[in-house]
Amino acid sequence: MMHEVHREAIPARAHWSRILHKGQTLRISDTEVVAFSQKCTHLGCVVYYEADEHRWHCPCHEGNFDAETGDVISGPPLRPLGRIDVETRDDGMIWALGRSQET
Repeated sequence: MMHEVHREAIPARAHWSRILHKGQTLRISDTEVVAFSQKCTHLGCVVYYEADEHRWHCPCHEGNFDAETGDVISGPPLRPLGRIDVETRDDGMIWALGRSQET
């Protein structure tokens, strides 16, 4: 199922917004947006974006993930955050297309 998000609804760099029911987006540049599951891959706690550190942080067990890739930076998680594929259309609308398959 695809979900539509207005481009204006995605904040500028260092800010995030939630899309879908369990996902969040981050504007990396004027043309690039990334989206991830909001669940930590350690025990499923909710991760939050920390603008000052430019990372996703899980306060439950101090797990940290790279803001742009979702890769583990530190803490107990062994797997990266689940990535959600998004597409920016010609009209500026951003669509969440679904979760990426893990490799």
